[in-house]
Amino acid sequence: MFRPNVEEGFDSDDKFIYDYPINVKKTNVRNVPILIGYNSDERLAQYETLPSADFAKLDLFNNHLQYFNLDDDSFVEMEALLRHFYIGDEKISENVKNELIKFDSDFSFNHPVQRTIQKYLDAGARNIYQYVFSYDGKRNFVKDRLNVTAAGAAHADEIGYFFDISYMGPPSSEDQVIIDRVTTLWANFVKFGNPTPVTTELLPVQWPPVTKESLNYLNIDSELKVEKRHYKSRWLSGICFINSMKMPKLATKTVLRLYFTWTTCNRRCNQ
Repeated sequence: MFRPNVEEGFDSDDKFIYDYPINVKKTNVRNVPILIGYNSDERLAQYETLPSADFAKLDLFNNHLQYFNLDDDSFVEMEALLRHFYIGDEKISENVKNELIKFDSDFSFNHPVQRTIQKYLDAGARNIYQYVFSYDGKRNFVKDRLNVTAAGAAHADEIGYFFDISYMGPPSSEDQVIIDRVTTLWANFVKFGNPTPVTTELLPVQWPPVTKESLNYLNIDSELKVEKRHYKSRWLSGICFINSMKMPKLATKTVLRLYFTWTTCNRRCNQ
């Protein structure tokens, strides 16, 4: 499998991807509709299928923080804050599996999506439609393949509702509604640049775009609901804020503590 890469060794006129997206200062997205989102429990299958003995081998917080330019003291404190925020005083073990799923989902999927949305907003994008796929049915693709029975929508679970999977049986009536809804939403987006140009019996809610003032998203579950500020990604935005500001060590620690207090209160209020 090949993934997009920054192209090197070509004349600038021949390059399609000429820099990392985070470095691109100007983008022509003002009039380009964008549909973006993630599933409710992206890393669910990874940890539900992990053997019990392997949890003790995980060094999750340390490994993930390697991506950031933190000095040694800040690194140690940041790891401690992340651990405490997600698993309290517990050691990494199967007992905190759900919390590890939340952290890894936040770090690997939810927060990058939020950063991308913010970058698009800063570039002037006006039609960003954000979703969270939360439906847990019999056609959740990855959970079905890996025989995962825990609740939630794992990474790529939505595939079973967008495509006709040959080895899956006929969909239940509940699953068929989800199939009809997501395929109609996506088809509308392709045709009109708007997933809900009109409300219907199938799509009874208007899906509003994200704005700087209101981080709307469509929660795709048994019912369609428009909600705001999916709380999981708030904490990790602090990491990138600290990383990008290149503050002195003392200021960094102060901001860490303030941000940790603020985000803890916000998360409790949103649970």
